[in-house]
Amino acid sequence: MDLRPHLSFLPPAPPSSTLDRLSGGGGPLNTPSPSAQVKRFKNQFGDLQKQFAEHITLCESVEGMSPEKILVLELAGSVKDFANALQKVEGFEYLNRMLTDEIVEENLVFSENKGKRKPVEREIYLTMSNQDGLNRLLTEWNKISKTGSVTRGLTPLRNALQQLHNIRFWDTEDRLKKTGLLEDWEYRIADTTKYGTELIPFEIELWFKQSSFARNTAEKELKRLIVTHGGSISASFIHTGIAYHGLRGELPIEQVRTVVENGAKHLQIMRSDEVMYFRPLGQCGFDLPEDDTDTINEAVSVQSTSTHTASDAVVALFDGLPLENHEALQNRIIVEDPDGFSDHYLSPSEQLHGTSMASLIVHGDKNAEESPLNSPLYVRPILAPGQENQHGRRMECIPEGVLPLDLIHRAVKRLFDGEGDEPPSAPNVKAINLSVCDPRQLFDRNMSPWARMLDWLSNRYKVLFVVSAGNHSEDIDIGVTDEEFAALNSEEREAAIIKSLNQQRWSRRMMSPAEAVNAVTVKAAHHDNAISPEVGGIIDPFSTAGMFSPVNPITLGKGNGVKPEIMVSGGRVTYRNTAFLDSDPVSLSVVNTPKPFGPGHKVAVPGAVAGAINSYAFSYGTSNAAALTTRRLALLHETIKSMKEFQADDALDKASESLILKALIVHGAELPAGATEVLESTLVNKENSRTFKKERGQFFGYGQVQEQRIHACKSNQATLIRTGELSLDESEVYSFPLPPCLASSEERRRMIVTLAWFSPINPIHNEYLQSQMWVSDPKKVSPLSFDNGDYYYHHMKKGTVYHDVIHGEKASPYLDGDEILLRVNCKARASGKNLKIPYALVVTLDTGNLELPIYEEIKQALEDKIKQTVEFEV
Repeated sequence: MDLRPHLSFLPPAPPSSTLDRLSGGGGPLNTPSPSAQVKRFKNQFGDLQKQFAEHITLCESVEGMSPEKILVLELAGSVKDFANALQKVEGFEYLNRMLTDEIVEENLVFSENKGKRKPVEREIYLTMSNQDGLNRLLTEWNKISKTGSVTRGLTPLRNALQQLHNIRFWDTEDRLKKTGLLEDWEYRIADTTKYGTELIPFEIELWFKQSSFARNTAEKELKRLIVTHGGSISASFIHTGIAYHGLRGELPIEQVRTVVENGAKHLQIMRSDEVMYFRPLGQCGFDLPEDDTDTINEAVSVQSTSTHTASDAVVALFDGLPLENHEALQNRIIVEDPDGFSDHYLSPSEQLHGTSMASLIVHGDKNAEESPLNSPLYVRPILAPGQENQHGRRMECIPEGVLPLDLIHRAVKRLFDGEGDEPPSAPNVKAINLSVCDPRQLFDRNMSPWARMLDWLSNRYKVLFVVSAGNHSEDIDIGVTDEEFAALNSEEREAAIIKSLNQQRWSRRMMSPAEAVNAVTVKAAHHDNAISPEVGGIIDPFSTAGMFSPVNPITLGKGNGVKPEIMVSGGRVTYRNTAFLDSDPVSLSVVNTPKPFGPGHKVAVPGAVAGAINSYAFSYGTSNAAALTTRRLALLHETIKSMKEFQADDALDKASESLILKALIVHGAELPAGATEVLESTLVNKENSRTFKKERGQFFGYGQVQEQRIHACKSNQATLIRTGELSLDESEVYSFPLPPCLASSEERRRMIVTLAWFSPINPIHNEYLQSQMWVSDPKKVSPLSFDNGDYYYHHMKKGTVYHDVIHGEKASPYLDGDEILLRVNCKARASGKNLKIPYALVVTLDTGNLELPIYEEIKQALEDKIKQTVEFEV
């Protein structure tokens, strides 16, 4: 196929303070200042109501709050109805709600059983600037709970509070809920032979205090409490940039047993108001297969004789220790292990995850027979084998002796700043692969410390993190008998599985740190290159091309941004039907990975026989998809280098190469037509038919990456790129020339607009990101007709990559020289001030008709405009 290089936009019109209007919930409601509210209400009602007439906020997360100023509101049902009812109470009329679409739309938060929807219990958080107001509200709740009555004059308040299950201040329950600590402790005390006398480690995240004196005081108090109970604090990590204060604590197993058997409130340390969360250590783990894995041994191929150094590395892998002498990896990876994690490995058979991820980045799916990367892969082990599981095998995880955030911060800092007297290890790395996640920490509106750290590091070092979304390998309950399931054809089986996954989606959320907003998070597509024999009892759930992997999270990100953004081949997942009798309900159980037969990606693995360096097996998952994305970024870097060599101006110089890579990889995303049709035919109903784009994005993100489009152009495609920089609350306008061949044509055309940036964060503000960017809707200003887009517009404007795909086929007469004006907007958020935000803009116009000379006509239009500009200046 004859391919052509991408083109560059001409310089934009000078920045302007005029922004495209953010409509339909672009930000929180405008509210009077606290003092203005007090003055307004002073003459309207008495002292009781005045206690509620302070700065009041209803939030979905606790970022930026203080524990003594938070009321936790537990409710099942409509958050929207509750918020509307509360605003009818005197003193709450100007309630500042910072709730996203998903949390206020109860139809998106439910569990389903036998066709009946049951709302999922949620917590939202109410804070006031007046402590007395919070106490008064709690008093009224207690009165309503016990007597059903309320203080005279507050009947509307009773109507609102009756929708709740409970109101309470932040307490022990919140410090442990959804962290997995109690489950971890239960497992440890169950094996008294292993943990009989040990100190049990855990992480403490404190409420972050701005004052160093206050932080030191809180830490000393916690240390005193832990020492009193026979424990210790062995490490501390404070990072003001992400508002994190963490400790590594240890307690004797006797104290741990007290908590597990009698409840956390029986231990004073668990009741400490200084603590935000307790979490287990040994996070982000990967189990080895329960059975010895048979492998494929292949003849050793010609190995690399490269003498590359770490400074030549373009991409990095933070993972487990890879098998460096595997024939697929020799002289292709550079391993740095300053923490000595390699000493934790007792056998090469334990070096599984790092080996397979490195194999995918260097070679891709071996069945695809692609060329290896030209540049070396830098590898930093952050995992090591931990305690044995119930099968006697050790799990690769972040070692219990370190705080995870301290580890990741040191690892990135070593790359770009060096460590101690040592120079930077790999200063030219543009992207870091993080195919690890914490299955015990599902994203639920609050940004995890891991995600906050990745966001801060991305912006500080201008490096792109590629993060796997996490795998959900829970059984899929189909809701039909084995006999009924056997009678379904492939289309009916797909529909049944999709419906079951949809019913489970509240429990299938992203795993920390996948919610990181500056990162690119990757879902898996149900795809690979394996040709595997059919095996009795093994079920391939999907047959439609482009289908999402059944182990994917089904979710959105912070503020309902599109997250994960992209979907990349993750290997096909297979299942076993666990039903025994024809009348038993069908439950599909995932087949373990790796395995010696397909389907899946063919990857390098440690050999079943000691000393084997040529073993391969098949695997699947979002980790694989993230690794293949990182490989694609390394290849794209070659494309960018080539473009820079031939650029006539500074078109690619105003933003980092990492940011250009981010824009390009997302630019390749598009919804797979066949899979989208299957999803819609299965899930669209009368209630959601007009808003299904909101739900579709939770399954596909922006879609599957089409690799050809992001490297070069076909004759019927023109892609224009440029980097820029904008101050907050400014905009600038780019012109995209229109090709004469589409004038008055009914040829179906498509425009793809992608804008990417790294945003500074404000971790103590509910909005979190300090910059919001977007491109004004080209459908409204284009001389060439476009009538619809693929994504829900407001979800596109919530992250750090704006991606729009619009279509049209209506004939549009326009003149030679006409163009589409694309306004890039940058708005301040989360108290952002005095910031300049670099960005990368990528726009493609294409059609399905290879005969149309779109590329050449747009290239000519750009050249003519440059010539006119030069002649005018002369």
